[in-house]
Amino acid sequence: MLSRINIEDFFDRNVEFYGRRQVSDYDLFFVTHVQSLKAKTLLDIGGGSGTFADLVKQHLPDVEVTVVDPSQALLDKIGNQTIEKINRKLPNNLNLTTGRDFGIIHVKEVLHHVVGNSVSASKELLTESLQAIASRLADNGHLVIDEVYYESFIFPPFTRNSIFYLLRLQNSLRVRFPVYGFLKDLQVCFYTRRELLEELTKNGFCILEHREVPFASNFTKKVGLLKKWGHVIIIAKKV
Repeated sequence: MLSRINIEDFFDRNVEFYGRRQVSDYDLFFVTHVQSLKAKTLLDIGGGSGTFADLVKQHLPDVEVTVVDPSQALLDKIGNQTIEKINRKLPNNLNLTTGRDFGIIHVKEVLHHVVGNSVSASKELLTESLQAIASRLADNGHLVIDEVYYESFIFPPFTRNSIFYLLRLQNSLRVRFPVYGFLKDLQVCFYTRRELLEELTKNGFCILEHREVPFASNFTKKVGLLKKWGHVIIIAKKV
């Protein structure tokens, strides 16, 4: 069986790809939401080089921001010294020594990187991740998620499964397939919109709002037999 690639090493080797600091409309939407809640503490899981954390501090300098990421190389790119940086990862190694809960937990394009040796094992890690997140969310706090979804014409999870096992083949052969984003040693497990919402509900979250931002149709969508793909934006709280 192919062993899991060390995710810390993977992100450290691909800082240029994952460290691009470009603010999105979703980032601005979430900052506005943080402001409306008057949250005092924010945990940014998988916050990387600090794009969102810096944005929060620019607009809301009094909010205490903590970034957790598996890549020390990405964390080192955070220049704001008021942002706490912790080199750990989901699902069970956040290493938050403080006992406090957070008013906002932000998770952007992270869940598809929490990967096991199979799709079913990845789903189990997703469950553990959501439970770990819930354990650190204040009772009246909000979880805000920006995640990429893939849904196939054949049946919704088909493209996800194809990408998952194609990447395993790529990594076992130690080659890189000529597809944009197929980085060497990459492992991902994407979910459908329904799966994401159901997992949140099963793990003690109430969905307050969700919206979808589809990607435009292109060659990749046609080759991947994709019916729908894009970003799903979710705001939830603990039940």
